[in-house]
Amino acid sequence: MGRLILGEMSLRWCGNCDLPIVGQRKCSICHCDTFSVTHTPPGDVRPAFSNDIDRIKEVILSQFGPASADKLIGKRSLVILNSVPSLDRMDEVILHGRVLGNIKYKLLTGRYFFIAQDYGISLLGKTPTSNVIIVDDGAIPFIEKGASCLVPGITEVIGEFVVDDEVLVCDKHGVILMSGAAQMTSEEMIREKRGVAVKSRRRFYGKEYSNFLPEIEPSWERAVEANAEMLRAKVNRAGKFIREVIESNDLPMAVSYSGGKDSLATLLLVLEAGYKPDLLFINTGLELPETIENVHEVAERYSLEIVTFDAGDAFYRALEYFGPPAKDFRWCCKICKLGPATRLISEKYPKGLLSFIGQRQYESLQRKKKGDKWINPWVPNQKGFSPIQKWNALTVWLYIFREKGPYNPWYERGPGRIGCWLCPASSVADLKRIRDGYEGSHTFFEYLEKWAKDKGFSSKWVELGLWRWRKYPGSVRQLLKGRESISSELFPDAADDHLLTKRDEVLTVKPFRRENSDGLDWIVEGRFNRKISLVEVGRLAPILGKIITCNDEKLMIEDKYGGIINIYESFFTVEGEESGIDTNANNVISVLKRAIHCLGCGVCLGRCPVGALSLEDLGGREKVRVDEELCIVCRKCLGPCPVENFGAGEKYRFTGLSNS
Repeated sequence: MGRLILGEMSLRWCGNCDLPIVGQRKCSICHCDTFSVTHTPPGDVRPAFSNDIDRIKEVILSQFGPASADKLIGKRSLVILNSVPSLDRMDEVILHGRVLGNIKYKLLTGRYFFIAQDYGISLLGKTPTSNVIIVDDGAIPFIEKGASCLVPGITEVIGEFVVDDEVLVCDKHGVILMSGAAQMTSEEMIREKRGVAVKSRRRFYGKEYSNFLPEIEPSWERAVEANAEMLRAKVNRAGKFIREVIESNDLPMAVSYSGGKDSLATLLLVLEAGYKPDLLFINTGLELPETIENVHEVAERYSLEIVTFDAGDAFYRALEYFGPPAKDFRWCCKICKLGPATRLISEKYPKGLLSFIGQRQYESLQRKKKGDKWINPWVPNQKGFSPIQKWNALTVWLYIFREKGPYNPWYERGPGRIGCWLCPASSVADLKRIRDGYEGSHTFFEYLEKWAKDKGFSSKWVELGLWRWRKYPGSVRQLLKGRESISSELFPDAADDHLLTKRDEVLTVKPFRRENSDGLDWIVEGRFNRKISLVEVGRLAPILGKIITCNDEKLMIEDKYGGIINIYESFFTVEGEESGIDTNANNVISVLKRAIHCLGCGVCLGRCPVGALSLEDLGGREKVRVDEELCIVCRKCLGPCPVENFGAGEKYRFTGLSNS
């Protein structure tokens, strides 16, 4: 995996105060020089809360014994976590300005492991009392050259472990030579006569490290003081940005609040800049109870009005249509968040909205490219601005600590992100923590179990989080390759598109061309594989043009280019001149898909410049209707739509007369 550079690698450390520093060359407390911390990109470092530290110590204790845990993680230390690229969750553990090791969640075992790096190995010394392999003097030269540890060189095995567990290889005096992953169980290492026992991960060369313990115990309050200069500069820049945005746009203003740390920091910045925004909150129906509580706590503390929309059970209704969401199939954001946001803005802010959003470039390459000002094509009636675009997570937390902001308590329970609790972008480690700690998650995981069973997958498909991909990436296939016990249950013959719901495709378009005797140049005809409801199509028909005929047998529409569109229960025709017929044919297909499959998300409402679109309640299910008298046939509403962008049937789009 390549180095993902999303922002400045700005983590530094004050060795005198033993405190993390963001970017500053000197500590704001002691004014001593700081040093750069060597860590892995993208470098979105964050504080470790007490729950994180307890988990790390538990893992170290289970691997190497209680003395090792106490030796590595002392009480007088601030710990920083740095999320690094991995198949699932893995964090570098940083303290005293050095990387101690990695805490990694392994998918196949469903357990965390601690992988010691040089600094961690040096601190361990001779304390490990488990997962230790002693080798004879003859094996040492080979290990020092990078060779794996072989069974013939082993003189003693201490502790019980299984394949892939992290172990330490030591000489007869207990000096650590290397760390690595066990290739055999502890019993097999004792029993077997030959073979690779440990695959070398890291050799240790005996480097010694010195630690200075300051007189005043490190704390996050002191870390805020040590970063005073940086915080002052960043807050001033953010305030200037906020004021310039508001003064140059004649639109109402709000902060999009999710209950997460980034939106809280953004809100605090807007307040500090002297403004009192609305608090825009979309309840996706997938929020943790503590998130809802946090929204109300924040609104009450800062005397703000909550402008909210509740998506209700939209996710579970759409789940039956789309099937499980995935990293590369995230229909859920559009249905549960962006559609409701568009509707809310249309109703509350009909002229549009300036929305300050807690987006940061360290989160993804896509967000880095977006910049600090953007318009989301899914929410065109909202102008988005991020005053924290270039902040890393540690800066966000230091600012929240400085302002004593009321942050979501779930951060202290371990998950790295707060939002929709079942987001497929989450790690399996975090989803497991949510599943264990939130009873409301059971409905979704029970659905996944049933869905897997119906598709012929084992429960491992859910346990390993494989539902999070529409198509398995190469890293996942490599992980499972050769593991016959589960791979045959997870990779059936037609697994590539296994997350697409296998429903009947309503629209089958078979375009062709022929000369038309009525004077129009071309005709394109499409047929359906079952009868469609003209009543449903009629709700959106004004998008295509002026309705001439509308009854149970036929819809006739004169389009904006002077052509004729005829829609019947079993087929449709588009007649017109060559220059416009390609566009018309595709617009007809688009309208038909939306009319038949509409899920009532409301994404299209915000695109209409004249308010011609509304949602109609059809016996407990909402669908979009177009007011023919208001519609100006601009077709701006035919932008991104979940049922068209994520639904089946794209292969039937009309690609032009030349390809007919």
